[in-house]
Amino acid sequence: MKVRSKDEILDSMISNFKLEIPVYEGTLTYAIFSSVANAIAREYAIKDEEEKQVFLVDGRAEFLDKRASEFGYDRKDGELASGSVVFAGTPGTLIKDGLIIKCNGLEFVVTEGGSISSEGEGRAIVKALEVGSAGNIKAGSDFTCEEMEFDRIFNENEFKNGIDVESDEDFYTRFFYTQRHKGTTGNEDHYNEWAKSVDGVVDAKTKGLKDGPGTVEVVVAGKNNVVNEDTIRRVKEYIEVVRPIGPKVTVKSMSDYVVNIYARVKSKSEMATIRNEYTEVANKYLSDVRSSVVYSKLYSLIAGLSSVDDVVHFTINSGKSNLSITSEQKAKVGTVTIEVVI
Repeated sequence: MKVRSKDEILDSMISNFKLEIPVYEGTLTYAIFSSVANAIAREYAIKDEEEKQVFLVDGRAEFLDKRASEFGYDRKDGELASGSVVFAGTPGTLIKDGLIIKCNGLEFVVTEGGSISSEGEGRAIVKALEVGSAGNIKAGSDFTCEEMEFDRIFNENEFKNGIDVESDEDFYTRFFYTQRHKGTTGNEDHYNEWAKSVDGVVDAKTKGLKDGPGTVEVVVAGKNNVVNEDTIRRVKEYIEVVRPIGPKVTVKSMSDYVVNIYARVKSKSEMATIRNEYTEVANKYLSDVRSSVVYSKLYSLIAGLSSVDDVVHFTINSGKSNLSITSEQKAKVGTVTIEVVI
């Protein structure tokens, strides 16, 4: 669909207007035409957006959800962060279930309460009220409570199990991966598909016969590559439900394979600008790497930046050769050192 701008529509209306009435800027006729052209242009934009949402490749938000659901795929809902919190205060004070506490503007509810001991501290399990990684509170953070008075509320250990709702980009990528690598009858692609359908998993590598006949190993990665034990457990439990009868399945987390990059470039741009631009495209490339990090590919990515005029020197992990990674490793950008010369 060709979208026409307001100016194009207005010019067309004026050129096709045959009455001998002035139609130039400042006249009443021009004002009327301009208002109509603006309304028509707005409708063009709305119709163009509606047309795009019909196709999965352009779908977003609820439109993407509806189209993917026609194929049996649902967006991953994310997970609520939870953990143990210490309440310090008057001995005997009851920490009741349903009590609301706050940290960093986020609300948490007590799901397993308790009471403050004679030593002045009590512990309770709390859960975030909103899904997402924002609920992964660092250890030693202070909480507040408006309903009751405590001397201090804090967490001794970091909350780690909050997971964001699957983004449009991640959902789109997962959907098309499964369509182009169709898993059937428990083949490796099928195990990858099952693993990636679990919250917190963005990539998976499956190896059949890993420990002999009847064995399957699934190595999974999250947003930051390494996943926690809770995610591994949920992947294992889900695969046990859907897999064919027979195989013994082990699930483990991928480990980081850090790629440190050094580049000396000619540019008129700031070093920080180049580094940020390059880190983004390099991470995107590495997220799809399965077995080999190609030196020339990473070189071409920095050479192709509009902010870079020329690449004088370039190394990955202090060398100029490809890097091999195993099925249990996931490549990620480590340090990116950019030296700018005139």
